[in-house]
Amino acid sequence: MKNNGLSPEIQNSIHALIWLSGSALGIAALIFARNLLSPNLWFDESGQFLLAIGQFHFAPQQSEYGSLLDSWGHSKSFSLDPGGFTVLLRVAIDIFGTQPLVLRALPFIFALIPAALLIILAKSLKLSIGFSIFSLLILFSDDNYLYFAHEVRPYSMECCGVAAILLATCYLIKNFQLKNLLSWALVCGLFMSSRYSALIYVVSSCFTIISVQFLLERKIHLKTIFGVTLLAALAFGEYYFMLRYQTTGGTPPSYVNEFILKGKDLGQTLSLLKTNYLGHGKFLSGRQVVFKTLFLLSSPFYLYWIKRRGKFNRITDSTLLCLFIYVVVSELLWMMLSLTGKMPWKFGTRWALSEIVLCSLSFLGVAYIFKFFSTHYFQRFYKYTLLLLAVVLLISTIYVSRGVIKYSRLDYEGENLIKILPLANQASAGKGTIVMDQFLYPDYRYLVEFSGAGIEPLAGKVMFADFANLSALKGIENSAARPVLFISGQWDSNRRMELIHSLSGSRLIDRFSKNNFMYVLQVD
Repeated sequence: MKNNGLSPEIQNSIHALIWLSGSALGIAALIFARNLLSPNLWFDESGQFLLAIGQFHFAPQQSEYGSLLDSWGHSKSFSLDPGGFTVLLRVAIDIFGTQPLVLRALPFIFALIPAALLIILAKSLKLSIGFSIFSLLILFSDDNYLYFAHEVRPYSMECCGVAAILLATCYLIKNFQLKNLLSWALVCGLFMSSRYSALIYVVSSCFTIISVQFLLERKIHLKTIFGVTLLAALAFGEYYFMLRYQTTGGTPPSYVNEFILKGKDLGQTLSLLKTNYLGHGKFLSGRQVVFKTLFLLSSPFYLYWIKRRGKFNRITDSTLLCLFIYVVVSELLWMMLSLTGKMPWKFGTRWALSEIVLCSLSFLGVAYIFKFFSTHYFQRFYKYTLLLLAVVLLISTIYVSRGVIKYSRLDYEGENLIKILPLANQASAGKGTIVMDQFLYPDYRYLVEFSGAGIEPLAGKVMFADFANLSALKGIENSAARPVLFISGQWDSNRRMELIHSLSGSRLIDRFSKNNFMYVLQVD
């Protein structure tokens, strides 16, 4: 950190507070990593695993591994993602095996990479490490980000792509060479294969390159037009081909309609926009989006200010300009796709999880603007402001680290089959019938066949049924050998519990999790 007129005492105090903050966050991250060992996969995760090994969610037990072509075939009916994550997961499985650590390490790595990229961006803006740490706090204060950091799904891969595409864009603008153009295209191509919404950031990157080059040089290079046009053509070609073979044909499923702007009245539209730009919830937990809003409001004023006064710095200010255009275009594309009914868009949901990375990036932009005006126009207050910010940083780190440490996937509420299976075997004693919710089938297969956790399979006759179909359950109750054990999953749990309780003679043996997501009932 540069002195900036700070006394040695103040400077040492700031260094100590930053060091404590960084250490606390690092320790919290290490403790959080224990979640990588959890074998409790739920339906989407176990289905993702089965797709990676060339099978589908309801493939017969003990099926042989399929090829990537088989994965592609099954993805037509069982996936709404382009498939890049599935390919990477298959590679990891072929090299390292099928243990939980292997499966969860891939999304975890993708969740950690943005932290390093934020530090790199802060350095390119010549911001101190304290601002870098605070940008990480914004990222890791989001419960959804923590959850999807180890869910075996491509959400964290898309989040990684938001930061990676931006940095590749900034680097290409500053060093426009053919090898850098190819590297940028590879980065875009990789993360474009994570989720369909990642196309937003690829298009934003293309627009940013052309816009910044024109604004700074008053011209656009021919190779820029060629490279961007080629990538755009490949992107739209790839997406059209993939969407063509998805079961929904690119139309979002009905359960995300409430997060889509299309068809909303004025009140509902304003409510969604309020969430997307003002947030919801408590301090640094749902309010991170405010930094994005502040950045969008302050950047035009700042860029106009320095341009009029001839103080534009081509090293740092060009990076800020790049960040501003990238965020603006991304937001406009999110809004447009939501208005046309193509993408759900609500901050705080998994479908717009990548927005939290935009918030962290935007904070660095706000910090850069704050630093400029503080050092140029409020110098006498700057040293005290830095000390105050360091104190706020430490308090925020303790708050966020506490949440990170408490977060546990080892006792995940949704699917505690590890506890249920021994109970069911004990209750049935190898006799009678065990009926499981059909949505537990891929979870059960993973635990018994692939996890390496030494889980014994269910003894006796095992059936998988639709627990939302009362007539089917009654038919099983009347014809199956006694005792009959019903094991329900988390899907529509309240309704299903009502249905199962309507069975004659049923009694609750046990329930799992405070929300009664899973329970075991017996009919003698």
